[in-house]
Amino acid sequence: MGHQERVIRLFVSSTFADMREEREQLAKFAFPKLRKLCEERGIVWSEVDLRWGITDQQKAKGQVLDICLAEIDQCRPFFLAILGNRYGWIPEITEDLVQRYPWLADRQGCSLLELEILHGALNHPAAAGEALFYARRGGAGGEQDQGAAKLAELGGRIRESGLRFREGYTTAAELAEWVVADVVEAGGTEDAVVLGAAEERTIPAPQTRLREPADDEVEDTLITDRPLVTVDDEARYTPLAPDKRRFIRPVIILLVVLLIAGAGLGSAYAWTRTQYFVGVSGDQVAIYQGLSDGVPGVRLSRVFEVQPLAVADLPPYYQEQVRGNIEAPNLESARATIVELMAAVKSCANQKPPKESPTPTPKPTSTRATSPTPTPTSTSAGPGELDC
Repeated sequence: MGHQERVIRLFVSSTFADMREEREQLAKFAFPKLRKLCEERGIVWSEVDLRWGITDQQKAKGQVLDICLAEIDQCRPFFLAILGNRYGWIPEITEDLVQRYPWLADRQGCSLLELEILHGALNHPAAAGEALFYARRGGAGGEQDQGAAKLAELGGRIRESGLRFREGYTTAAELAEWVVADVVEAGGTEDAVVLGAAEERTIPAPQTRLREPADDEVEDTLITDRPLVTVDDEARYTPLAPDKRRFIRPVIILLVVLLIAGAGLGSAYAWTRTQYFVGVSGDQVAIYQGLSDGVPGVRLSRVFEVQPLAVADLPPYYQEQVRGNIEAPNLESARATIVELMAAVKSCANQKPPKESPTPTPKPTSTRATSPTPTPTSTSAGPGELDC
């Protein structure tokens, strides 16, 4: 939501290529001085210079004129225009713009500078009491033929309007002094009134306003940190072709994701090399390096050592264990398991009874009947009771 404050919001209009020094002087010296003066009187000062406000995306979509006219409406009645030696870039006027601004219908071929001056002041002279116009001495010297004639005609229309129009400044510093003097209508130092027209108005929420330079940004970093416009107005505002670099970012992101995934897979593979288990290789017991649980189509283990121990020599219980793989947290543990298996084989070998030599069958003797001896029941052997 907006809120009410006394506000002066000044729209600055000029061409770009020939106004570099003027804009620097205004941004570095004139506007900070006016801002401070306003703050002392409880007035919010801001200037709108669309050298900062228009993005490449808006430029590519041909939205420059639309944005400029809308900003002039937001700033009205505060408007400042500077005429130099160029008529400036000529934008395309679309049907959509004509529907919203009918006066544009017969303005095809007018420069952005002239369209801004028309909308900001000449089309609304009654509401343009706070408009300021300036012209450099020897202006219109940089245009040829039609451009020079249009610029001269525009200057003549401003003179005839009766609006404040000062002509003949020779340096950018002199222009900055003129602007401060004209904005501050002196009635004595203590009684200075900024334009005499600061009014109560709603300040739009931040997201609805074009970006304006902060105080320190204007005063300290304008020249060193911001690239200044050094090209013609046509190059400044002509819609851009699609930026080929926009395809580079998705490719870079994909490569980064692949690298991260590759690094993760590499780490996982390195971890599997620290795992071991005891299993079967052919008919022999073997130690494997890796994971016993594989992935379809991907082997996660390899034979590390084949042991001189046949699976068939193991007790039945251990045969089942080995065929199902015996996990080991490390190589030492796997080798300790092999030692246990060999001990089990040796223990079974010691438990086998020796072969008995045949003895002669004794002759039957007469004995009394005895009860039959019960047959012992068999039990399955566990790891502590070897079933050899």
